Amino acid sequence: MYDRDVRKLVSNAAGEGITLWVENGRLHYRATRGDIPGPLRAALQSRKADLIGELDQPVFKKRGSTPHSLRYPQFWLDFWQETSGNLPLANVIHFAVSLTGDISPERIEAALTTLVSRYDLLCSRVKVEDDAPCLMLEQPPTISVVVADDPAMLPRLIQEAIYTPFEDGQLCRVRIIEISPSEHVVAMVIHHFVADPVSCTILADELVASLHGRPPRTTERPMQYCDYLLGMNDWLSGAGLTYRMAFWQEHMKGAQPVRFPPAEDPPPAQVIPLDCLEIPIDEDLRTRLTRASATLRAPLAVALLAAKFAALAATLERSDLVIIIVHSGRDDPALLDLVGFTLNCFPVRICVLPDMSYADLFESVNEAYNRARDYQVPWGLLMRSLAQIGVAGIAPIFDYMPAKPEAKAPAGQLREASGLQVRQLPVERPAETTSVDWKAHEFAAIDQGKGMLVTLKYAAAACRAGCVEEFVTAFRLCLEALARDPRQLLNESPCWTK
Repeated sequence: MYDRDVRKLVSNAAGEGITLWVENGRLHYRATRGDIPGPLRAALQSRKADLIGELDQPVFKKRGSTPHSLRYPQFWLDFWQETSGNLPLANVIHFAVSLTGDISPERIEAALTTLVSRYDLLCSRVKVEDDAPCLMLEQPPTISVVVADDPAMLPRLIQEAIYTPFEDGQLCRVRIIEISPSEHVVAMVIHHFVADPVSCTILADELVASLHGRPPRTTERPMQYCDYLLGMNDWLSGAGLTYRMAFWQEHMKGAQPVRFPPAEDPPPAQVIPLDCLEIPIDEDLRTRLTRASATLRAPLAVALLAAKFAALAATLERSDLVIIIVHSGRDDPALLDLVGFTLNCFPVRICVLPDMSYADLFESVNEAYNRARDYQVPWGLLMRSLAQIGVAGIAPIFDYMPAKPEAKAPAGQLREASGLQVRQLPVERPAETTSVDWKAHEFAAIDQGKGMLVTLKYAAAACRAGCVEEFVTAFRLCLEALARDPRQLLNESPCWTK
């Protein structure tokens, strides 16, 4: 479990020029200033087992050959069932690009075939055996060509290409839509069970580069999704998982669900529609938040998270709060170009007190976030473990998407090369629904480089009238207070003086 003394011991060793790491379940060290001092060696030896648990991390490497099939741990069944039963969620990883210029469907199909040959995941399907999903690498994706006789048909054809349900465990589908001899659309969708937004970006970029006649970023075979799964499976059988699970069992003990107050007369349906509310943050406020974050030595995302904690505390009149963080899972550089699902979630639990300053809250959130990130385990496994101690997973979801350098160009702007124009197309998304008891709300912050956009998804029919508006007002006020003067006490903000 989490032990400050163990983490301090690792830090002290680093201060002495000693690097500690775990390999094949054994503790190793490298000293740059001679041998380890005697007292430090004794301390390391006495906490050897804890150090192995603390430092044990997944190892991701290319395995050379790809297995024909790979079995997921049983806890992955929950996510397979969740995505399979929710079409907007299952098919959310997709892109649609318009290609204008001298290009034929055969050339597009050849580029797609090359793309498929680089990533085994695109030739896979899922089969459930003995209550566990199995990844079967045996089924090339469907690459179909349809003709749009009427340009007005295009939006419907794109939506059908993306949001037609997958069948028989299929995970990938590609459709080429021919509008005219000089205009085509390529729509690709990958099941969210095996892919994430980064994967989609990699595939879209490689496809466009290939159509422009440019080589891929690397000519060698990329790390495959099965390499990632095998590395995770190896780690799940080691000491690191046991150590971290002990931390979560202790840390989350007694945590209560965090949700907006329920409606007095909630709808009888078990599944209800989601509403979406946009909260824009202008360039001036983002600049001041960035400056405050730099002063407090933490990322901009922590400022948003701290303001969210403060707003929830003021709105719900609670101090013990939990927010679930969506994490990219790509901290290891070996995973930056991986096509596959690496997203994970972990809870951050904070005690918010009215007499804290925003700086105090900021520091508390930053520390709790870093600790939870370092001790993260697969979300499905964590939820099953916490359920055993009576802790529900109902809490707000926080997803921060940082600004990207390429996002400086206006969305949808044409890029020209080799006589080919490429434009990203929007895709109309089916209406979303959610189980009333599944989650409180989703909070996604999209950093646009200058301003920011926060989207809040929630089940309005299940919430008490006015509570969401009250939270949004409190969130804005807390952001302003944090940006203006982090030394201000929380209870000095207008949202705390009811």
